[in-house]
Order: sequence, then structure tokens, then C-alpha cells
Amino acid sequence: MRMKFKLFYWPILTSIWITLTFMTTYVISVCLKLVNPLFPYISETGAYHPASSVFGILINLGALFVGIIFYIRYRQVDIALKTGKANLTEKWNTAGFWLGNVIAFGICLVANFQSDISPNGTLFVLGTHLTGAVLAFGIGAVYMILQTRIAFGIRPVYEDFPEYQTGMGILYFRIFLTILFFVFFLGTAIGAGIAEGYFVGTDYTWWTSADGGYVARVVSAFFEWFMVLDFIVYILTMEKEFKAVTFEGIRFTDKCTYKNTLE
Repeated sequence: MRMKFKLFYWPILTSIWITLTFMTTYVISVCLKLVNPLFPYISETGAYHPASSVFGILINLGALFVGIIFYIRYRQVDIALKTGKANLTEKWNTAGFWLGNVIAFGICLVANFQSDISPNGTLFVLGTHLTGAVLAFGIGAVYMILQTRIAFGIRPVYEDFPEYQTGMGILYFRIFLTILFFVFFLGTAIGAGIAEGYFVGTDYTWWTSADGGYVARVVSAFFEWFMVLDFIVYILTMEKEFKAVTFEGIRFTDKCTYKNTLE
């Protein structure tokens, strides 16, 4: 008998995991006085040992969980397309699959090339880290637009199964979350650019008002935290849809044993 997994647990598990990951690294970094407690960038909470080790492990697992969610979504939409009832073409689902892979890869870059903003930090590591952040959040914004469109497209498939159909309220809520995500993403990037232009200090981690650009820096970090929260909530909205699909565990068979039972 094959084991069946309740796939709708994955959005819940992933949301909890991501939340606990950033809470854990924040608490460690603040308690050890590695960062300023007033809205540090998320990357800063995992920039220094021992928080960096925890940051790397937890976010790598988070990337795996996010990748699993994206794959489940891809398979679910693929099944919906085969019914012929979806107002959608296969290109949308294919694009979602590849964008999801890019996002998961970006998260891995963020986890493994941690932001070393100390005077001794290398531009390569910081540049790779920022590239990962752009892939995770920038492509993430595009992915949210795409998945919101897909959700509208596959809704007719579940007309006879209201317990699995995503309500219009949730769909409009996703539009709201997507717009908000864009605002947070732009606010983070623009605020960081302005703050960097006015910075005259020597330690980015302990940025104070005397260093210049402090308000822009705090606003930028504020937007970053809420951008991640926005993404977490978006993932949670997939929970009901995932109840419509099941996964049967991989089955292992011993060829010799199977042959003997036939004889």
C-alpha cells in the first residue's frame, strides 16, 4: 500500500519554517549584539558567526520547501489543463515552473553567499548575495503575478467542487498581495540606494543617524521584512487549492522477491 501525503500541509509548513528562520537568526544576532535591533536587514541577521551557520542551514531547507511548493503547483495546474476546462495555455504553467526554479536557486545563493558587509568583506560574496536576493524577490514578484493569473484560469475546473475552488475573495486578495509586494520590493531597493548614497560611516551593521541616510536605511529594511511577510501570506493562500491534489509515495520493489512470489 502506498503512503499518501497531504500536500496542503506544505504551504503551512513552509510559512512557519520561513518565519521561525528569520526570528531565530534575528534573536541570536540581537542577543549577541551582532546587529542593531531596530530593523536590521534580514541578511545582516545572518552575516556573522554563529548566526550565519544557522542562517545558512535553515534558509537552504526553506529553499527546498519553497521548491517543493512550486513543483506541486506545477503538477496541479498540469492536471487541470488536461481536463480542457481551464482558461489557460500550457505556456503559463511552463513559465511558472522555470521561474519557481530560479527563485529557489536565488534563495540558495542568499543562504550560501552570506552578506559580509564588514570592511574586510569581499565584493564577490556580497555581489553574489545581492544577485540571489534579486532572483528571489524580483523574480518572486513576477511569479506572484503569473500564479494569480493561473488561479483565475483554473478556477472553472473546480466549479463542481466548491470545497477545493479558490474563492474570488482570495483571488482579489492575491492581487492585493502582489501589488503590495511590488511596493515593498521597490521601497527596499530605492531606500537602500538612497541610504548608501548618504552613508559616511564605517560599519553598515551599526548604522546610526550620525552616519547619514539613516532614515532611508530603516525604511528600506522595514520594507524588506514586510516583503517577506507578504510572500509568506501569499504561500498560505495556496493551502485550500492543494487539498485537491494528492501524492502517492514512491514505491520500491525488489525484483527477486517479486519474481519469487509469482512462482
